Amino acid sequence: MQRIAWSYRLPNTGAVIRSCSRFDDGLATSATMIAALHAARAKEPKGLVCAVPVAAPDSLERVRPYADEVVCIEAPPGFHAVAQFYSEFRQVEDVEVVELLAKTPTAPAALAGEPRSGGKGAN
Repeated sequence: MQRIAWSYRLPNTGAVIRSCSRFDDGLATSATMIAALHAARAKEPKGLVCAVPVAAPDSLERVRPYADEVVCIEAPPGFHAVAQFYSEFRQVEDVEVVELLAKTPTAPAALAGEPRSGGKGAN
């Protein structure tokens, strides 16, 4: 998480976070989501939501203590991998993530430019 935040140069503004949502393409082991929720909880939001389209049922149970609300469209008992639910499931480079985030109307100025690591995404 620290490498990702550093590479995206996310600012620590000290702003009060009223609510916070964490999204992922799915939960396999839940380790990445738990780390993201833990980091978000440290900012003391009034509410914290975990939202995923698909998850392993046991992974959903592991993230519940870390979020105020967990939203999942499908948690099939035959879950093996997140990729089995996508027709295309490719690795997204950090550079691509930063470029897409920088194009959003609410993007922080700190996202302008390339990430420091230039490495692969963390999924």
